[in-house]
Amino acid sequence: MGKEGLEVEGSVVSASPGTITLEMTRLSQVTGDMKYYEAAARVMDVFEQGQNRTKIPGLWPVYVSMARQDVTSGNQFGVAGGADSLAMPTGMMPERYNMVPCPSRDDASCRWNEEVWERERKKRPEWRAHLPKGFTTAKDPRYILRPEAIESVFVMWRITGRQEFQEAAWDMFTAVSNGTETEIANAAVLDVTKAESPLPKEDYMESFWLAETLKYFYLTFSPPDVLSLDDFILNTEAHPFRRPKKQGAVDRPLKL
Repeated sequence: MGKEGLEVEGSVVSASPGTITLEMTRLSQVTGDMKYYEAAARVMDVFEQGQNRTKIPGLWPVYVSMARQDVTSGNQFGVAGGADSLAMPTGMMPERYNMVPCPSRDDASCRWNEEVWERERKKRPEWRAHLPKGFTTAKDPRYILRPEAIESVFVMWRITGRQEFQEAAWDMFTAVSNGTETEIANAAVLDVTKAESPLPKEDYMESFWLAETLKYFYLTFSPPDVLSLDDFILNTEAHPFRRPKKQGAVDRPLKL
């Protein structure tokens, strides 16, 4: 706390100010005091103005600076929250990894090239022979029960209605459940790059396993009216906020 109030951090994960805009907006809806929305709207304006000026236009980098109102200069981008699924032999992806980038986004330059991969992996002392093709490192080989991969599949299922996304979700659930299950709950896996049995685990379970990961699995296999995306919006921790039907309306919280 500075002499003139709160001091804004120089760098934050972009999800933090992103989700606060939802929560502050909801606070204005509940209280009727627009000051919370007005504060959030200024943050949303910064993100909107910079979205197509980032190094990967359309995507925001992992880290941004609200102190400098800078959401464009970051050069670190991630697949969801740093975890995808179904590429490693365990069906789970590591926390941090590197892959061979495409020279550009056109189809011709992004075709598989064994020579390029072999050249790039030689530049990485962290490369290990057991890693799948395309990967040059697995700097943090853990899987800590993250939700972002199934969240993406859930959204694609809801948008398209295509059953293949439910089938992919079931494969993901099977892999994650089998790989993380313990006698009493589920635990983080220390190394998902090797198909060992049993997988080495760490004695802790992140809260987002219950708040997000299992919720998105459940919703993917539930009828859409269990939680309609026309009526609710989910924040970064998968808490549903009801969308008001008319201006100025204040709805009661969702009862699950």
